Amino acid sequence: MKKLEFLGIGGATNIELGGNACFLKEKNNLLIIDACESITERLVNKKAFNNINNIYIIITHTHFDHVAGLGVLIWY
Repeated sequence: MKKLEFLGIGGATNIELGGNACFLKEKNNLLIIDACESITERLVNKKAFNNINNIYIIITHTHFDHVAGLGVLIWY
């Protein structure tokens, strides 16, 4: 079974733990849950976009620490 990989769990108030975001990569599909401010850079560094044909994004709610990186993520 695949497991979610968390990119951060600190919310908006804990920079050391990073913003809220996690992902799951399965074959050529990428599932992203929430989009903290630094999500795109973190996913690029983990090579999460390599060999991906489909990207699915789930936003759990619209607090800033869950959506701040959505614009850059979509642009990328």
